[in-house]
Amino acid sequence: TDRPSQSLVDTYIVGGIWSPDGQRLAYSLWDTTWTHQDLWLIEANGRGNTLLVNNQQFVNLEPMEWSDAGGFIAARVVGWDERYRIVLISPRDGSSRVVKTLEAHAPHAISV
Repeated sequence: TDRPSQSLVDTYIVGGIWSPDGQRLAYSLWDTTWTHQDLWLIEANGRGNTLLVNNQQFVNLEPMEWSDAGGFIAARVVGWDERYRIVLISPRDGSSRVVKTLEAHAPHAISV
């Protein structure tokens, strides 16, 4: 579903990554309450702006890398406990799983 229109002042995109085929962009956007980031997908032609993950489980959710075949998106998340995690997210249905909880610092890059 497309996000309701809001002013540019209310919009804050954190990061975006292109799918391997260049047809979709996954990006993180602060929700309208500014309490957490959601993950969105949009087609390269600007159509199909879709909420993929309505993320209330974590504060921050930033897409970092698509898998080579486009089967999942690796994301860096920060939980309400302030711990960093690496999460794999399905671009088909938004399902996710935590693959690593980090003890300290945030990863700056992820290779999949």
